[in-house]
Amino acid sequence: MGKLGILFILAMAASGFIASGQGTDPLPEGISEDEISDELLAQGKELFNQDACVLCHGADGTGSDMAPDLTDDEWLHSQGDLDGIRRTVWYGVSKEQFKDKSRPYEMNPGGGLDLDRDTLNAVAAYAWSLSHKE
Repeated sequence: MGKLGILFILAMAASGFIASGQGTDPLPEGISEDEISDELLAQGKELFNQDACVLCHGADGTGSDMAPDLTDDEWLHSQGDLDGIRRTVWYGVSKEQFKDKSRPYEMNPGGGLDLDRDTLNAVAAYAWSLSHKE
C-alpha cells in the first residue's frame, strides 16, 4: 500500500467519518442471492476498488494486516451470508468489535463510502461473490 492509501486510512480513522447516517440509519432493504447479476457484480467490483475497500482488503480481496481475507470461508463479523455482509458493510466494525485485536484500524460504516440501497447491495454482492465461487 502506498503513502496515499495510508494517509487516507489515517484521515478516515481520525475523523470518525460516517457517511449519510450509515451506522445509525436502519439497514436498507437487501436482495437475494438469486438477484445477483453480472452487472451488479461489476458495479460492486468498481465500488470495491474505489479506495476504501481495496486499501485494506486488497485488490483481490485476500486481505492484509489491516483487514481480513474475503475470499475464504472464515468470516469474522458475520456468517458470510449476503445479509450478514450487507450488515457489516453498512454499520462497519468498531475496534471494540474486532475478533482479531491486532488489526490497527476500524472499518467505518459503508467502508468509508457514501452508500445507498443500490450501491450497498452491489458492493456486498461483490464481497459475497469473492468467497462463493461457482
